[in-house]
Amino acid sequence: MWPGWVTNRDRTICARVAQGDEDSIFNLLLFGAAFTKEPRVPDVLDSVCNARTAEVVRQRLDDMVAGLVSPRGNERLQLVREVVERNASSQRRQQADARRDSTYTDSRDGDKMIWYQRSINRR
Repeated sequence: MWPGWVTNRDRTICARVAQGDEDSIFNLLLFGAAFTKEPRVPDVLDSVCNARTAEVVRQRLDDMVAGLVSPRGNERLQLVREVVERNASSQRRQQADARRDSTYTDSRDGDKMIWYQRSINRR
């Protein structure tokens, strides 16, 4: 009981921390000033409705991505880079797991076909 609770609690806390990191990145994109010369975006909904504001958000995103290449001591951009790398690593692991599971399933299906074929040939 106790190990299960600890594992579940740890998973919950890690998910909350990860969500906080993603929220921080979103806020940095809209309000950060160190990585871009573009104006801040105080109204997120305006970026959906207003083409000029949407262009500002696009340019801010391009500037953020460019800053990730060389964060130069910018702790916020370093956090963004770490989160991006962590998510990419996690996605690669999930893809590898899916490929492995698919191969295992295909292998088992092949074994079943061989067994079925042999059982028919015995008749």
